[in-house]
Amino acid sequence: GVPDCRVLCVYMRGKSQKSYSDFPQSGESFDIDMELIEPASSHSGLRAARDYSVQIISKLKEMEDRYFLKHADR
Repeated sequence: GVPDCRVLCVYMRGKSQKSYSDFPQSGESFDIDMELIEPASSHSGLRAARDYSVQIISKLKEMEDRYFLKHADR
């Protein structure tokens, strides 16, 4: 691992986006949420990489859930 490594998780969603999409609409504006995390693992090698990946993806999922709770009326 990389000592003192931090990961900036960014959740970005187009304001007119209703479901999954590959590209934003032309002229789209966005809701953006960012959170800095410090992934940690007691493992090394591939197990550590998996731990880091799970932590990052879990944080992004948490950010997405928070977005949908906040924008439930859209």
